[in-house]
Amino acid sequence: MRQRLEEFCRINPGAQKIVQSLGNSAAIKLRVLPDTDLLFRKAKGGLELTAYPSAERVEVDMDITLPAAMLEDFLAANPQTADAIILYFAENYYHEKYRPHIDLKILSGAFRLTMKGYLGLIPLGGPALMSILRSKGFGSIGAITTALKGIARK
Repeated sequence: MRQRLEEFCRINPGAQKIVQSLGNSAAIKLRVLPDTDLLFRKAKGGLELTAYPSAERVEVDMDITLPAAMLEDFLAANPQTADAIILYFAENYYHEKYRPHIDLKILSGAFRLTMKGYLGLIPLGGPALMSILRSKGFGSIGAITTALKGIARK
């Protein structure tokens, strides 16, 4: 799985656009069920995707758990644009096939998420993403920022 994700992130134009939008030191822990822990980290040279180090504490902005089936389906769909990638995850976050196995913990506050470029991904998702967010009660960047302010940080 790791090798396929690395290749996708390295050669896919949409993934490259997303990586370019993120600030250096943006970091996400991804657990792929049942037992794969990965670390996505933006560095000056681009995206680093490594096994999540179990022996050391790594500061991450988000901790995401996804079922392997969701990532397999994502890689099979092979979306080529940033908006298609973002929409895949936004739409499938609520899909009954995957939802019981998904967990998302936001560990950084709104300011830090903004400074690292995460909120800048919302416009890349385009009107379709805003429609999804609106349907869930997040109709504006302000509403999203307000919600993030209430999330406990590590």
